[in-house]
Amino acid sequence: MDMGASGTVAPDLELKMQLALLYTTFKQTTTGVKKMKGCRVLEAHEISELLASLSIRDRVLALTGLTFGTRISETLALTWGDVRGTYLYLNSAKGSEKITFQIPASYRAALVELEAYYVENGRTLDSETPLFLSRKGVNQSITRQQASDVMKAACVALGID
Repeated sequence: MDMGASGTVAPDLELKMQLALLYTTFKQTTTGVKKMKGCRVLEAHEISELLASLSIRDRVLALTGLTFGTRISETLALTWGDVRGTYLYLNSAKGSEKITFQIPASYRAALVELEAYYVENGRTLDSETPLFLSRKGVNQSITRQQASDVMKAACVALGID
């Protein structure tokens, strides 16, 4: 196993292990479940290729859904204040309760990279700033349509149907 200098699993290996576990769990829980028309479960290598092809913002967008099982509306509503510290705080779209998830090291590393990208590009981040900033406007989150277009385009570019 690839261990970092501190004796911990390297973030990229941890991410691959997480994806493999998510994929295996999803495959097991969806066996015998009626599939949605035009949809299929992606293979682990397809998920890895997809994530590798995305910009840092879009990779964190995909990782949020994969890691925490969030709906797109919940994902796009996240702010930097929701991901500070060791927990992700999520307002459930299906109720008024707030759900808390521990943030894995691999996801934290992706957040650090995203934050550096925004700062490098002159964006000011505070606790109210949306996590997934649009390139248009100031402190405006991307839309559901933009998120959908990004994922569809990446899948088409990789030949994933």
